[in-house]
Amino acid sequence: MNLSLNEVEVMGKRAARGAGYSWGMAEEAGRAVHWLCASGIDGVSVLASVLVHADGQDMAELAPRMLSGDWCANKVDLCPLLAGTALSDSASFWMAGGKRIQDLAAPVMILPFLASAARELGTKVTAEWENARAVTDGFAAALTLRDARVLTEPSSLVIVSAGGELDDPLAPQYRAKPDAAAWTVLKRFAGRTYAPDTEGSRLKGAGAGLTDND
Repeated sequence: MNLSLNEVEVMGKRAARGAGYSWGMAEEAGRAVHWLCASGIDGVSVLASVLVHADGQDMAELAPRMLSGDWCANKVDLCPLLAGTALSDSASFWMAGGKRIQDLAAPVMILPFLASAARELGTKVTAEWENARAVTDGFAAALTLRDARVLTEPSSLVIVSAGGELDDPLAPQYRAKPDAAAWTVLKRFAGRTYAPDTEGSRLKGAGAGLTDND
């Protein structure tokens, strides 16, 4: 598959809405998957795993309980979209001492939000978790992984801190080449947002409808 970044963003937004996120959060999801793909990271697979994790859950249970202290999950792993927006919104409060996040689904999904914080405060930001390390200056990203599966696996502990070296940044991408199976997952969630056919809409698209023109 070879898609424009805008196509990926629109699909990501609609899929997140189909998975139960508000339209505002769905827009954040779309922008996040766009940023990841543009940075050379398989954002489609990451978002697909996040939406599967969140599907059917109470969104309040997936969000950090409070902005202060360590963040931890209530009953299930924290959602990186909800945690990411909280990190971006509260960057000036945690930047000096960093932030520890326990039980986070697909941690690399917070990277676009850390990029926003990095741009706002004019510093690099680093996130480290099991067998992975990501650094961003707000525009580019460097990512070290044990293997590609780390992109979609949850982490028991993610440590976010200011600073870091942007060694060997990923090459920027201008098209997305998503995994076909992950793209199918997004399409399935997006399908939930489409209005079901009504009798009126079916008749409008059926030519003569029920009228006998003979």
